[in-house]
Amino acid sequence: MPTLVSVPRVRSITLLLAFSFGFLVGLSLFSMRYVTVNSAQVVTKQDLSLSRLPATSADNKETVCNTPLKLTFIILSSPFGTGAPRRAAIRRTWLNLYNGLTGVKIVAKFVIGIRGLAKENLAVMMDESSTYKDMLLFDNFQDIYDNLSLKVLYSFIWAHGDHDFDYLIKVDDDSFVQLDRFVTALKNMNCPKLLYWGYFNGRGFPNYAGKWAEKQWTLCPHFLPYAMGGGYVLSWKLIDLITSINDSLAVYKNEDVTVGAWLAPFRVHRVHDIRFNTEGHSHGCNNNYIITHKEKAVTFIQKLKSVSTNRTLCQVEREVKPAYLYNWQVPPPLCCKREYGIPIPK
Repeated sequence: MPTLVSVPRVRSITLLLAFSFGFLVGLSLFSMRYVTVNSAQVVTKQDLSLSRLPATSADNKETVCNTPLKLTFIILSSPFGTGAPRRAAIRRTWLNLYNGLTGVKIVAKFVIGIRGLAKENLAVMMDESSTYKDMLLFDNFQDIYDNLSLKVLYSFIWAHGDHDFDYLIKVDDDSFVQLDRFVTALKNMNCPKLLYWGYFNGRGFPNYAGKWAEKQWTLCPHFLPYAMGGGYVLSWKLIDLITSINDSLAVYKNEDVTVGAWLAPFRVHRVHDIRFNTEGHSHGCNNNYIITHKEKAVTFIQKLKSVSTNRTLCQVEREVKPAYLYNWQVPPPLCCKREYGIPIPK
């Protein structure tokens, strides 16, 4: 006589089989996978699976001025137009100054989306990547303005899964970084574990028409406080928090606004720094600036010559747009009063 199996037991066996199948599928996605074409690093959608995030708890990750201090630079660039000359200028100028630093380890990657590129453009990107070994070519999105936030998010996931770092610095390819001043300033802050560092805006508001429209923003009339996109810094712990919930995050057009919204609920150590000249329009030039945005390839060379010859960033210091100090004690729309002549600390 056949053995009868109770309904509860059948359900238990079914659940066990389902769990086992899910575990095997997850295990198969665990390892990082690269597609290598002529030694170019192409990051695929599968490479960004949550399963490839390290199992180490964020609470166990120390980021208090390690030696060496490990920094990962994510440099957003373009496959078109000014992208190539800007990348060449960065390699020749501020990234090249890394060789004179001690007690610091730097990984720098130019990030580009290659989906939909014409064959001849793709071949150029592959060749450049093979030559310099400093490019991340993502094949799961087009490199267009509407995808900037995805570009940043995928870069965060890649960095978190592939590199041991203390801080991630996101800059654009028209940003010049004084690496020595950056490292000194970070160490002077004692390397906070939950650091979100940049030039903050609390008065930004969305446009609902035109190229820059943010039609998905419905949280409140103004954007939540965010560090301006010309350059900002996130500690490993914050990258860990973002990547651990990446498939649940809302994404907006402006990547800097998006990052500010992602970090709004967390107990973050926000540092507004007027040495970050990272607004959409430059404040001018000051020798104490750590990051300067809206530069051209030719001005990169000029700044390198000035730093190398005179040990100063600027041929002539000038202020063309007033900065502001951020008041964290008032609601964001009241945060910021522009003033000419605010002293820029060393």
